[in-house]
Amino acid sequence: MKAPMASTEDSDESLMRLIRQGSHQAFAILVRRHTDRFFAAAFRMAGNSSMAEDMVQDAFLKIWNKPDQWKDDTSATITTWF
Repeated sequence: MKAPMASTEDSDESLMRLIRQGSHQAFAILVRRHTDRFFAAAFRMAGNSSMAEDMVQDAFLKIWNKPDQWKDDTSATITTWF
């Protein structure tokens, strides 16, 4: 079964629902949309560029491998949850 199409206009929550259905496109959009913000936060915590990159990559991989960990029935946004 083919994963539904994603758009850059989709909300983060819509993208997460598509990621649950296996949409690589939705995942790519989410990564492009938030990498800079998440890297900045990781860099503030780690104080090291290489470590921050690893932290962000690991977190995105966790989203891809276990998208059901984010519950869309809560008030937490993706950026807060991440």
